[in-house]
Amino acid sequence: AVQQKTYSGEIPQAGGEFNFDPPIICDAVRVQLTGSGQLSMAEVQVFGEAASFTTPAPSLSAQDNTSGLYPKYCPPMLTNVALGKTAQQSSDYASAFASLAVDGNTDGNYYNGYSVAHTGEDSTCWWEVDLGQVYIVETVKLWNRIDAGGEKLTNPIVSLKLDNIIIAQTVYAGQVQQIGKVSFASNDYNVCNKVRVELPFGVFPLMLAEVEVFGTSGSVHPSFSPSDIASLKPSTFPSNFPSEMPSDVPSLEHSEEPSYIPSDEPSDVPSAVPSDVSSNIPSDDPSDVPSA
Repeated sequence: AVQQKTYSGEIPQAGGEFNFDPPIICDAVRVQLTGSGQLSMAEVQVFGEAASFTTPAPSLSAQDNTSGLYPKYCPPMLTNVALGKTAQQSSDYASAFASLAVDGNTDGNYYNGYSVAHTGEDSTCWWEVDLGQVYIVETVKLWNRIDAGGEKLTNPIVSLKLDNIIIAQTVYAGQVQQIGKVSFASNDYNVCNKVRVELPFGVFPLMLAEVEVFGTSGSVHPSFSPSDIASLKPSTFPSNFPSEMPSDVPSLEHSEEPSYIPSDEPSDVPSAVPSDVSSNIPSDDPSDVPSA
């Protein structure tokens, strides 16, 4: 047995629940009574996800797992899907090209091997990597320059893009120290093939020792366009999510029937026959017309 728990007392009709935190690896679940008697159960439900004995050595046995030699739970491995991919930035300072932020070298000292991407002092500084295919992204790590100018990487905006449509966006609050981590909810709304980092204000250079993007392969149904995916974004965002429309922009929505639209039959429309018309107007068939 990798782990055991005992339910205290009688299990009610609604059911009893056992929680394992952190989750554990197992391939069998056993329920037994602590004393003598009959065991009868209407249903047993076990909630989990696929896992495997892969860390740190596949040769370890299930018995080794109970001794705590390696983690009891192996979550799906997320890989850095930005490594070695094509990157570009708003401008290049000297030879500090955008590709230096996806070369696998996280050394933030600019002069140690010159592996820090560095833009010029642009009015809008940005850096972007093309992932080459669609991924579901969960985490983006920003590695800052550490030998000088690190304060310039403050409140960076990180955007997940599908082609040129922003799918998800958030702000790292404050200055990124050596490493800054930005997390996105793990769901299908975060499908993207590009990741963009930009500074929100000021004429400062953007300097990044490395940008790591962790996710898993994803796909988009052929009938969906990037704008369709963007429209599926959850309605709740972090409080620091940049506004997509200023609050002082007037609404363009109108009610279906504004109060000033007149009714179909206004009461002040005059009658087809005025009331002051003389009463001696001959009828259509006057009685005094002589006979032929």
